[in-house]
Amino acid sequence: MMSFYRSKLIIFGCAITMLTGNAFAAEDGGKKAYVDMSEIFKNYYKTAKQQKSLKRQEEVYKEKAEEMGSKIQELQKKRNKLEDKSNNVALSEEARNQHKQEALAVEDRYQAKQQELRKYLQNKQQELRKRYMNIRKNIVDEITEDIRSYADENGIQVVFDVSGLTNNLLPVIIHYPESKEITRKIIEELNKGHEKPDNPADVGAPAIEESVE
Repeated sequence: MMSFYRSKLIIFGCAITMLTGNAFAAEDGGKKAYVDMSEIFKNYYKTAKQQKSLKRQEEVYKEKAEEMGSKIQELQKKRNKLEDKSNNVALSEEARNQHKQEALAVEDRYQAKQQELRKYLQNKQQELRKRYMNIRKNIVDEITEDIRSYADENGIQVVFDVSGLTNNLLPVIIHYPESKEITRKIIEELNKGHEKPDNPADVGAPAIEESVE
C-alpha cells in the first residue's frame, strides 16, 4: 500500500557569490571584505521565521496525504477480502462471480484514489517549492542590500563570498585574511532589534516525497 515519507523541510540553502561591482577587476588598493553567505542565511532571524511557516504548511499537506492514504488502505483491504471470497470454493459459482465483480469495482476505485494522491502530492510539492523560491529571493535581496550598505558606510569596495563553490565543488576562495571577514557583523546588523534564532536554520529547499504501492 502506500507509505508516505516526509522529507526534511529544509529552508534557505544557497552558495551565492556576491560581488559589488567587478571584484576581480578591482584595483589592488581597493578595500576588500569577505562574508560567508551560507552562515548569514542560516543565522538570519527571518530565515528561521520563514522556516517555521513552511514547516507548518508542510505538516498540513502531510496530514491530508496520510488521511488519503488511510482511505486507500481501507479500499485495499476490502478488495483483498472480496478476492478471497471470489476464490472460495465453498461458495456457489454465482456468489463467487458476484464477489469477483465487486472486487473489480473496488480495484478501480483503489487505482483512482492512488492517482488522486499522487496528483495531490505533486501539486503540493510544486506549491511549497514556489513559495520557497519567492521567500528565498526576498531574503537574498535583503541580505545583499544590507551588505552593500555596510560596505558603502565603511569604505569597502569589494565583498567576496567565501561560501561559494566551483562546478567541481571546490571553494572559489581557498584562502583569505579572516580579519577581513564581516560575516558576524552583518548577522548582527540583520538581527538588530530581533531575537536571534536558537539554532541555525537548515539549508535546502522543502520537499514532500511519496511512495504509493
